[in-house]
Amino acid sequence: MRIEFTHPFEDIPEREIRITRKEVISAVTNPLREQRLIFDGLEILLFVQRLSADSYIIVMGQKKNNTLEVGSSCFKVLSTLVKEANSDEPLILLQQLAISFGMPIRVGGNVGKFFFREDVPIPKDFKVLDLTEILAPKNFQGKIISSMYVMFKGGFAKCAIIFSIELNSYLNWLKGKEQMQPSPIVYDVFISYKRKTAEDFAIHLKECLTEEGYRAFLDLRDIPKEFLSTSKALDVRDEAIKNSRRFLLIMTVGIESSEEVAKELLLAREIQNMKFMYLRHEDLQHRLSIIYRGKTIELGEGNQEKFSTKEDLARKVLSILKSSTNPSGDK
Repeated sequence: MRIEFTHPFEDIPEREIRITRKEVISAVTNPLREQRLIFDGLEILLFVQRLSADSYIIVMGQKKNNTLEVGSSCFKVLSTLVKEANSDEPLILLQQLAISFGMPIRVGGNVGKFFFREDVPIPKDFKVLDLTEILAPKNFQGKIISSMYVMFKGGFAKCAIIFSIELNSYLNWLKGKEQMQPSPIVYDVFISYKRKTAEDFAIHLKECLTEEGYRAFLDLRDIPKEFLSTSKALDVRDEAIKNSRRFLLIMTVGIESSEEVAKELLLAREIQNMKFMYLRHEDLQHRLSIIYRGKTIELGEGNQEKFSTKEDLARKVLSILKSSTNPSGDK
């Protein structure tokens, strides 16, 4: 694959951030992590590579035929960010940078710091130049790095990825002049399951969701190894539930006797606006319940989707996520 450096690369990554073309080529050809995102024919590739013990490089570009166009979306990140984010996935790291150093962006009537896979309604008569706006403070004199992949289709602004970075505060952080406190990672899905009978299902589902650009929490992959078998592991898990948009329960043999699943489910039900997805293995009956500390949790009260194999599970979960903002089983 050929790499083409467009003009913005010279102005920002090369001149301001001091990222060399050699470092970009190395990240693309020999990445630590790589993600491929496709949006209605638009193909975006993301790469992460370690530069040193203290830093990483993120490269994002658009692939056209056999060429990767690389512009302003190349960043260095300190290893502390990777550790605090508990992830080296490029999409998660970009989101953390945008939350910490980005300006709010208005798309139609929606405002946020990081748009990803969002469809924003737009009026019939709209001007493209007026649709998106970076909400910088009045009299702002600094530089802003912006990356906006957005298409207009069927009355919607289809936001593939949109974010910005305020250059001065970001560079100060790289130089150690400012400490960044990353906001908690927001997960699209928290995966709850019984380890003895659903571990393979859960791992395969996590991998498929990640490949499609969804942020999914799975204890086996997202709890730091040094926390395993300690109370800190439970703290990480509980925070992940609180910061997840959806609670996905994989229902397999023995699920009704799992205390950990019961704890996770009870905590999720305390969270306002939590959405639930129930995926039931075909070997189980529809009506199931968990009895935990005198409480009976009915698992048959929500809509359920039946699955057979791990491939079938992943296919059905992705279909639900892509087809509706209110997945099957949302309450």
